[in-house]
Amino acid sequence: MVRNARDLFTPVVPSKRLDPHFTAVTEGASHEAARTLMNAIFENFRDVDGNFVKDFQSSGFSARVFELALFAYIEEQNLQLDRTAPAPDFVVRGDNPVAIEVTTTNPTQGTPTDLLPSNWLLPNDLDSADQEFVFQIGKALRRKLIHRDAQGHAYWEKSHVEGVPFVIAVGAFHGTHAQFHVEGLVAKYLYGIDQNFSHDDTGDLTVTQHDVVEHHWKTKSIPSALF
Repeated sequence: MVRNARDLFTPVVPSKRLDPHFTAVTEGASHEAARTLMNAIFENFRDVDGNFVKDFQSSGFSARVFELALFAYIEEQNLQLDRTAPAPDFVVRGDNPVAIEVTTTNPTQGTPTDLLPSNWLLPNDLDSADQEFVFQIGKALRRKLIHRDAQGHAYWEKSHVEGVPFVIAVGAFHGTHAQFHVEGLVAKYLYGIDQNFSHDDTGDLTVTQHDVVEHHWKTKSIPSALF
């Protein structure tokens, strides 16, 4: 592949810190088209904090891929993008302005990376995987909502986006099956409700709704009902 001035795939971090997914994409012949496309997108990407390539190659690979994909979408839609400040990640100006902060769910530190497991199609325990998905998404959203900068400002309180609608774009990368789950599961966390479905003796569907106070995963928990 021809290397350009802004090549994402020329290592800038020590080999021991390279993300296995980055290495697989960099070295795999089947990923050549993806590398070319990602570099083409990156040519127009303004790296505000100067850490994009380093993060992309190491601990932030999934998050930076997701960020690059969102940037490509904004460009494709010909939206007016303001990247003069490092946060929020994207600020769209024009008739329908919006501030977008990007976040992802990520594996627990030290979790072994399995690039191509034999059971990649379905989780072994779907209920448990659904539970983890909701917990991880909720945790990622809460992390952004409670964040404050050195001046004590939330993302939406910064002067350059004050009064602009604020959106958190979240991508799931916490495990092998992270992107298997449907987005509807997130409603359990957002609204703090869940529903049970059953049929009575006549075959009619019965839906019962109940409140959800907390979401648990292993030994951790977060409060439910963001809205």
